[in-house]
Amino acid sequence: MRASTEPALGEPVSGEPVSPNPPLGKRLVGERLMGEYLDADVCYFADFLSDGDATVALKDITSSVPWRQEHLTIYGTTHAVPRLSAWYGDPGTAYSYSGIRHEPLPWTSPLATMRDRVQATSGAPFNAVLVNLYRDGSDSNGWHADDEPELGSAPTIASVSLGATRRFRLRRTAERSVTHSVDLQHGSLLVMGPPTQAVWQHTLTKTAREVGPRVNLTFRLVVPENERVQRHQVQQGRGSDAG
Repeated sequence: MRASTEPALGEPVSGEPVSPNPPLGKRLVGERLMGEYLDADVCYFADFLSDGDATVALKDITSSVPWRQEHLTIYGTTHAVPRLSAWYGDPGTAYSYSGIRHEPLPWTSPLATMRDRVQATSGAPFNAVLVNLYRDGSDSNGWHADDEPELGSAPTIASVSLGATRRFRLRRTAERSVTHSVDLQHGSLLVMGPPTQAVWQHTLTKTAREVGPRVNLTFRLVVPENERVQRHQVQQGRGSDAG
């Protein structure tokens, strides 16, 4: 894996030529992680974006996203979620997690372009993206799996990292002593295919290190709401017939 710097938001990278990125439709070769586990499909593309393109994307996305501070109520106490976020996607891709419903904002040009590049590299289709801003080392994301019903039974999750390098950890849900970690670098792409979300959890923990801001784009394929309603009606009908 390459060594990386941690540029401030919008800071240009100097003294280094900007290498061309692969054209859409040309697959990059990633590093297979956790290959010893048959129940994990995780691939890491350290050089998904050149440093120059990653820094431009970081600046464009950070300045254009209407960041939201979400709050969760746990046992009667309300807590601020330790990161800022926004949800973008095609019409009908509303998404709920941790009791919060997100209506999709329309795609911006930088996000749509990034989606196209991720699809070309991963070979998977995506119609929505969760954008998170980790402002410093005290922002985090607890242990979880992206296994909400809206994502179907075998989701693929593609995660682009922009900005500060942060450590990403995985653990097997039923056997939590089995773990793996990877430092997600500026301009990298991590793709988690099925059955990873059904068997493994992941987290971005807090760090005492002094780190700069990091933007994370997690692309997903959400089953449109009208299809979810139709499936639910079909399942209810089968249940009535069985009775």
